[in-house]
Amino acid sequence: MEFEEIKSIWSQIDPHAKEKGGFEARLLRGLGMDRVRSRLAGLQVGLAFEILAGVGAALMTGSYLAAHLGDLRFLIPAVVLHFAAMTLIIVPVRQLVTLRMIDYSQPVVALQKRLAAFRLSRVREAGWLLVLGPFLWTPLAIVAAHGLFGIDLYEGFGIPWVVANLAFGLFVLLAAIWASRRYGHRAGTSRVWRSVSDGLAGRSLVVAQGFLADVTAFESDD
Repeated sequence: MEFEEIKSIWSQIDPHAKEKGGFEARLLRGLGMDRVRSRLAGLQVGLAFEILAGVGAALMTGSYLAAHLGDLRFLIPAVVLHFAAMTLIIVPVRQLVTLRMIDYSQPVVALQKRLAAFRLSRVREAGWLLVLGPFLWTPLAIVAAHGLFGIDLYEGFGIPWVVANLAFGLFVLLAAIWASRRYGHRAGTSRVWRSVSDGLAGRSLVVAQGFLADVTAFESDD
């Protein structure tokens, strides 16, 4: 049942029943909260798949790392990738635990604040992963080429290629930090930033927050 249908039913209820906060009011609020719970359940499934992907990446990088303990050329990029893979496990696990601990019986305003904090944390973490992407490209290329095809990129492209790619990744990271400090205070009023933020947060979370806003509006109309 869509929330517009819920509000339509509510508008037909006897005003005296609304004032008494009867069963109908509790039922309609419950229906709205069920939609929120359903959306967040979908997000939890997505996080579970992210954890599985991170575990797979950690196993592969860990195996490669163990096989090249005596060769720093390949050991160092493997360690970097293994650390990144562990991060891809830790971040969604933390987010999943946060979602699982949500109490849907708490006041709507409290739930809104909790989801807003969760959204901000999720956007920041996703943003950092994107920013670190260019920096991780070089170790990923080195390990993947050597581990899958036996190709040594150090010999194929030379050390200058490795240094140039790492320098580019570092430049992107530093530029992102500078932009965050310089323009971060303007992000909240930017439509572009809100669109990017919605994308990083995930549609399920955005829709769930929309349902909560509807529930709040619904209760304020009582």
